[in-house]
Amino acid sequence: AGICIGVRGAVSVDGSHPVAVNVNVNCVARVIVDVNVAEASACGFRFHRFGVVGGLGGLDVLVTAAGFVINLGFFFDVLLFQILRLDKRWGEKTMEISDLKAIAKELRVDIIRMLVEAGSGHPGGSLSCIDMLVTLFFHKMRHRPHEPTWPDRDRFVLSKGHCVPALYAVLAKAGYFAREELATLRKLNSRLQGHPDRHRLPCLETSTGSLGQGLSLALGMALAGKTAQKDYRVYCVISDGECQAGQVWEASMAAPKFRLDNLCALLDYNKIQLSGAVKNIMDLEPLLDKWRAFNWHTLEIDGHDFAAIIRALDEAEKTKGRPTLILCQTIKGNGVSFMEGKWEWHGKAPNREEGERAIQEILAQS
Repeated sequence: AGICIGVRGAVSVDGSHPVAVNVNVNCVARVIVDVNVAEASACGFRFHRFGVVGGLGGLDVLVTAAGFVINLGFFFDVLLFQILRLDKRWGEKTMEISDLKAIAKELRVDIIRMLVEAGSGHPGGSLSCIDMLVTLFFHKMRHRPHEPTWPDRDRFVLSKGHCVPALYAVLAKAGYFAREELATLRKLNSRLQGHPDRHRLPCLETSTGSLGQGLSLALGMALAGKTAQKDYRVYCVISDGECQAGQVWEASMAAPKFRLDNLCALLDYNKIQLSGAVKNIMDLEPLLDKWRAFNWHTLEIDGHDFAAIIRALDEAEKTKGRPTLILCQTIKGNGVSFMEGKWEWHGKAPNREEGERAIQEILAQS
């Protein structure tokens, strides 16, 4: 909707006639809408551009008994408009926290079932990061399951690639492939390998699993986006153990240098790695101070609190001029009591009896 303003003036040529001015204000209703609608599985739609601006001018000459009167007419039409983005970015229907919790519970069960069928894999770290991935894919990120290579999508890199069961569960739930395919995890000729393989599963952004490299890959994607003047964001989940690798710190130096405020790293700080506690193998503390020293905007949250994850991701998106590191305090094996905080469950799959116990415990939680 907008406002139509008309101004008309009358001026006498011989100067003996008074000036008459009429001002008319009328309302008009004109809307041009360009709507981009995502498929239902991407959770909604957004209006990303609408509006119109126009104008019309005129000149009349009127002959009267008193002489020549020139009417100058000007019609000014402006439609006030605003660019509207239902800015949960893409996927864009806002999910309630209760919905996110329900999805996370469902996907924890999927993770256990996958690992039982495979007979190998990494339950501990998959269960500690699943809440972050659910929040990203079902609340925050802009993506299209029916168009995985959509140029304007947000990018996601799972640097801790051994925890890919969590990512496969999320992708299947989002509609990137059939859920039945989850049962093929780690099988010969399966697309769902024990570490992400983009050649087999093209909806993945990159292949990962060599710890310490994922943040560098994410940095490159973020820098490419800046160079191409794209507005997509890049999210990278890294583990605490891989922060013992030097390449992580090379990337952490480079990202602020290039002012990559479109890059957000989430650090899964479950404090357990392959063979024991992180602090006993190579202590990382004071971890948050180190990231601050490299000029990252830093936040520390409970990595299993959906409201806290959402607030942190929103703050990261509003932060300008530097990347954001969200340190997520998590529990290894979260949701399964006999796995929680136990390094033995870093890389050991449950057998069928253990899997059933784990599933029943997950389903019993509110």
